[in-house]
Amino acid sequence: MLIEFTGMVGSGKSTIAAELKRLLRADGFTALSPAEAIERCLGRAWLGRAIARLAPVGWRERLQGHVLRMVEGWQRLAFAISRPQLVWHVLQSQLDRKIPWWHRRIIIDRFFEVAGQYRYLRDHLQDGEVVVLEEGFVHRATNLYAWESQAVDPKMVRRYLSLLPELDLVVFVRAPLDVCLERAGMRGLPQRLRDKEQATVDRFMVNANIISRVTFEFLTAHRRHLIEVDNSGERQDCLTNFRHHLEDKRLIGRWVDSAWNVPSAQPPEVGN
Repeated sequence: MLIEFTGMVGSGKSTIAAELKRLLRADGFTALSPAEAIERCLGRAWLGRAIARLAPVGWRERLQGHVLRMVEGWQRLAFAISRPQLVWHVLQSQLDRKIPWWHRRIIIDRFFEVAGQYRYLRDHLQDGEVVVLEEGFVHRATNLYAWESQAVDPKMVRRYLSLLPELDLVVFVRAPLDVCLERAGMRGLPQRLRDKEQATVDRFMVNANIISRVTFEFLTAHRRHLIEVDNSGERQDCLTNFRHHLEDKRLIGRWVDSAWNVPSAQPPEVGN
């Protein structure tokens, strides 16, 4: 099962994700990061087992790295072939951005990184294994469409969300814009914003907040498995409420047990 988080910079995704991992492990599940899950899955494959058993110790890490890069490249390509409309929409959306090409390449590469992870893990995770993504497909919408120099186009965001593959569970972490700005200033901005003027950072955060609102509205209307977490106050209060929310509705076990067997309705596509 794949669980991904989304929310503003400074909303507290990492904190809630760490708590969810703890709760899952306490409930008997194997909660993993994407890197941990891929390493585990590769270790179960025949090539991974062969490297572990036969390769000299000094070569193992290097060989495993080569295999990982090969698998990641193939999975990215396979995802692109299986989702041409989504991939074209992502690529097309970057053509009009008023940012350097190297920055666009980073944004596109991060999307394909998530795509490759999704494709591989969907096919190789076993029962009881849960991958927690702090930044998955849904959160990529902020990187793709929060443009400091341009207004947000909600239609592009909704179109992107409508083309995504089915998601097992999305945890939406909410906090007011002023709280997110304060926390981001205290904990550190994303690397791409650290050398920017405050006015540029403010524009990005405002646009990211618009995308966050559009995303929540879309997910509420079209996705069955969604949790909203209010993290506008004290962290401990948020964690306590999150635990109660999960425990009262017995959400963890139900979602994990049913994710592999119960198909979810696909959301309708949204026109351009």
